[in-house]
This record gives sequence, C-alpha cells and structure tokens, in this order.
Amino acid sequence: MPNDYAKIVIVSMAILSAFLVFSMNTLPLNAQAESTFATLTMPSQVAPGSPLYKYVNHVNVTQSEWATSAGDPLNLRFSSSATAPTTNHLLWKDTLCRMYEALLQGEVVFNGVVIVGTDTGKSIYPGVTFAVDQNNGQIIWSLPSSVSFSKLSSNESAPMWSGSTAYSPYTGQVLYTLTTRPTTYDPVLGMAWATGPIGYSWPNVAKNPVQVWNDNLGASIAAYDNSTQELFSVTGNNFTCYNAKTGAIVWNKQVSTALTGTLSISKAINGRLVVSSSYEGVGAVDEATGKLLWFDPSMEIDVRAVGYGLVICSSTRTYYYAFDINDGHMVWKYAPMRNVPYPQGGPSSYDGNETMKHSGFYTCAIADGYVYCTTMQETTYPTLLPPNYPGIQWPPGSGVYYWVNPNPFPVIAHPGENEFVCLNVYTGAVVWRAGVGYPLGPNVGTAQDPAYAGPNMGYPAIADGMVFGTEEPYSSHTGVGTSRPELDPLGRYPESIPKWYISNQWYPGNLYCFGPGPVQLAVGTSLAAVGAGQSVTISGSAVDMSPAASLPGASKAAVGLPVLLRFIGPSSGAIANVVTNSQGQFTATWTPSTTGTYSIVASSAGSASYQAAAPASTILTVTGTSPTIIGSIMGIAAITVSVGVITMPIGKRKQEEGEELLE
Repeated sequence: MPNDYAKIVIVSMAILSAFLVFSMNTLPLNAQAESTFATLTMPSQVAPGSPLYKYVNHVNVTQSEWATSAGDPLNLRFSSSATAPTTNHLLWKDTLCRMYEALLQGEVVFNGVVIVGTDTGKSIYPGVTFAVDQNNGQIIWSLPSSVSFSKLSSNESAPMWSGSTAYSPYTGQVLYTLTTRPTTYDPVLGMAWATGPIGYSWPNVAKNPVQVWNDNLGASIAAYDNSTQELFSVTGNNFTCYNAKTGAIVWNKQVSTALTGTLSISKAINGRLVVSSSYEGVGAVDEATGKLLWFDPSMEIDVRAVGYGLVICSSTRTYYYAFDINDGHMVWKYAPMRNVPYPQGGPSSYDGNETMKHSGFYTCAIADGYVYCTTMQETTYPTLLPPNYPGIQWPPGSGVYYWVNPNPFPVIAHPGENEFVCLNVYTGAVVWRAGVGYPLGPNVGTAQDPAYAGPNMGYPAIADGMVFGTEEPYSSHTGVGTSRPELDPLGRYPESIPKWYISNQWYPGNLYCFGPGPVQLAVGTSLAAVGAGQSVTISGSAVDMSPAASLPGASKAAVGLPVLLRFIGPSSGAIANVVTNSQGQFTATWTPSTTGTYSIVASSAGSASYQAAAPASTILTVTGTSPTIIGSIMGIAAITVSVGVITMPIGKRKQEEGEELLE
C-alpha cells in the first residue's frame, strides 16, 4: 500500500496533468492569430436580400428615372432621386467604343439600364445602341443601329419611344408604331400636345391619340407646366399661354427687352417661365400675366437647369452661374479649376478658362441639393495645328504634354483640360471634382501622345443616387464623309495627309457611373479562445466590390468606412466604432469579462463612398480563468511537487518498522 508521501506525489501529478490539459485548451499568450483574410471576390450567387444582389443580378427597376436626355418631360434637368453622390467614387466605367467610334451625349436611365447610342457622325462604323445595367455597367441588350430613346411616363411598364415607334424598355424590341405621336405628354391628364398647338386625348399610349382641339396658329409648344396645366409658345417675342385642356388662350403678350435677338422659353416651373436669348442674357416671365419679371443681358449665357428656386446657367466665357428665379439676383458663380494655363492668354475677350466648347453641347444636372457640371478649357481642332504639333509641356520639364493650341484659331473644339465637378447648388462651393487624368491615374503623356484631358461629360444624368456621364472621345468633332481636313481623322483626303499623326490620338469616349459602391467585410480575432479578463485583438478589412475597383491601377481598399464592432453571446454590446485606414483595414482591442461563446460582428451603415455592408462575424470562446492565472497556479503546483521530491526522497529514508521500501 502506498505511503502518504507517495499519495502526495500522485495527487500533485494529477493536478499538474489537469492544469496542463486545461492550459493547452486555453492556448498560450503568444498563440498565433487564427484568422487570415483571403482576397474577397464578388460571389456568383447572392440572395435577394443581400446588399450585393443588384450587382450580381440585373434588376430591371429604376426608382427615379432619367426619362429623356433632358431628364424629365419639363426639360428641367432635375432628378427626383432622394440622394446623389457627394464623393467622386467611381462605381463603374464602360469603354464601349472602338478606335474612331464615339458615343452620343445624352443618355437615358430607366428600367434598370442606362441607354446610349453611338454617334455615326463621328464614327467609321454603323450605329449601335447599348443598354447597360445601371448598377454594374454590364451590357443587357443592344441594337444594331443608333437610336435615341425617351419615356413619356415614369411608369415601369411604359414603353420607350423613338419618333412614333414604341419599344420595349426590357429588350429594345419594337412593340408598335403609331400614325401620330405628340411631343408633349401629361400622364395624369391623359393628354398630349403637338405643334399647332393641337391637343389630344391619349389615355392609352398603345393606341393612336385622338385630337380634341386645334388652334391652327402654327405655333410649336415651347413649354408645359404640369402644376398649372398650361402650355406656352413664343413667336418672335410674342408669348402665348394656353389652357392645356381646352386650347383656350389665357393671355398673349409681347415681351420686349433691349436685345437685338429674340427670346425663347427654356423652362417652365413654379409660375415662372425661364427665358433666354441666344448668347445675350437670361430672365423670367410671370406665367400668370406674361410680365417680364427680370432680365440680365450682361453676359453671353445659356440656361442649363432649374431647381431649388435657382436658374443654373453656363457662360462661354468661363463661369457657371446661379440666379434666383424670382428676382434674378446672382446667388453664386463658379470658375473652373485649372492646372494647365491657357498658352499666351487666348483671345483678348477671353480670360483663358473657357467653360464650354460649343455651348449647346454641354449642360448640367441637379439632384439632392447638388449640381453636376462639365467644364473645359477652350482650344482648337488638332488637325488645324501645325503638322506633328508636340503639345504644351506643363509644368515645364515635367515630361507631361497637353494638347493645347499656342495660337488659338477662332474654331472652338478640343479640350485642353476638362473637369467634372459637383457643386453645392445653394452656394456653388465645390463638393468634389474629377479633373485632369481622372480616372487614369498620373496624367503622363509624350510629345507624340499628349496626356488624357480628363472626363468630358456634357450631359450628365442622375438616377437612384448615381450620376452617369457619357464622355466625348478625346479626338471629338472628327466627322466621317467630309472633305474638310479638320474633320478627317483618317487622312483619307490629300489635304489631310500631313496631319496623319492625328489618327493615332484617339481616346474612346467612356460611359461613367459615379456613386457609392458595394462593400464586403471580413473580421477575425488574434486568439480563438481567451480567459475572462484577457484582452484579444479584433482585426478586419473592408473590400470595395465596385466594378471600377477592378480596373488597372485601382485600389480595392474601402477607405474611410465606419465600422461598428459588437459582441453577441451570454451578454451583448458594442466593442468599438472604428474607421478603415488607407489599406481598408481596421483593428480594436476587447477584454471580455464573462465566460461563454461569442460572435464578434463587424457591420457598417456605409458612407458617402460606400453602401451599407452585410455583417461579417467570427467566433470567440471565453473561458473561466485566464492563461495568466493558470500559469501561476501551475507554477505553485510544480514547486510543491519538487520540494516533496527533494526534501523527502522516498528511496533514501530510513525504513520504518513493518514497512516495505519501494525500489
């Protein structure tokens, strides 16, 4: 039978073994991190409730449609979208064109697609129409001809139109063709109007409209105000207001100004007719009386958009302006930001920072308190430049060249520098801009291949919190089928052959989409298990899943994203609010106090650049005693066993009477 000392040894060894097993389960303090973060990719299948669903699956719905090239039937270029991009985060970019092929500016957005056709006047190929997914830029359908579409109604199932032919917005296929298709339509009244003016009853757009009145004045419809249900026409400076239901003339008035030109009606809204004279000024007429309320003849200006009680105009002499629609006072003006100076100043009447190329080609769009504009620096057709013109190197010695003409010709065309800018509609303050080289990175060029001038998007469109822009090709205004050398990019005519080098200077027009992008989160812990009272490091990453994040040179790191870390288990609560760094990573430390199994959850409500993300989680086990305390107890146990063995060596002590020694 073992003696008492042997029992002590056995018990001590059992305790030691138990602690060893326990300590192995709790992991030592220097254990390696269990979690590693693999590169995340867009999944091929996503559940409908996932934030990523619309980026993987085509959803044929647009909540706030951009139904015409002017945005809406009232030609206001105002979007009902509840949100609009407040950063220049690029969601996707499509290069749909080939060499010597260009896109028409003036896209429409409805039924989940952005529709744009090619410009056959600037292409050597037959026309094509593309419908691409508004969320990811993937082609949904296309047509073997270039067709400009619009919708008369924001109803999802309403057809899209080109002339008198109706097309399916889901496939682009022809549905039917009418004998008559009026130009202006009110779906609430179920009426439409055309030149005459003529009024039609048109409750069913699948059937020909029925004429209900005709004033036989030969006047075209210049504007329609759906709030008052009144039509307006202008002949010379003679303005006429009609009751849209009956055709009765409400008033007719001669509106005079000190201008040599005639007035035209640009917009009608909130009891005001916004009027302008070609390059001679802007003003407003009272819809109720025909009285000219105000007119500013001081500048060469064109009306672009109306919203929030402001008339947004552009000048061919540098600026964008905002005028109060009621009294005409200037609320703000914006001068484009330039990096490259206009060589030798430019014509004496200009200040060198030209806002528009051909003023009528460029406009802006308004939504959610912001106005999105394209500005550009004036220069000339490159084919009018000397043969093998090297461009302007700026800054000097940098090796970066821009295609800016040192001796400006009177012909206005190619941009020396572009920007696409978002302004606060109330103040004109810059919210964000995409300038020279965006989104190609460093704007490098050579004497033979001048640098990219930046996005040149004359007709931005806004829908569902995104801004879309069709960019003119860098060598724009290069038509086909003409003997004019400045319009002959291929040098097919003898007078063009010295300019042959131009054929190598073609940057295809892109289709851009700016807006917040989808994000995937990953999270892990430095230890799989800890003891209560022991700290653990929580780390994670946020990956930008936008299609544009996969472009060459783009970063997939979702930078500046706020992330909430929480624990869910026997008790629940917040761990920390963190923000991703320049690498899209985040970290925090947590010291749990209660034992149990916990889910560590990372979630994000999104930011200006990123949408809300699906939560990510990992499991952490919290045991009853921390490894530090266990180590102390084990040390005490080891000392006890050691002392027992050393001070009381069993095989060396004196034999007691009747006791057998253990060998």
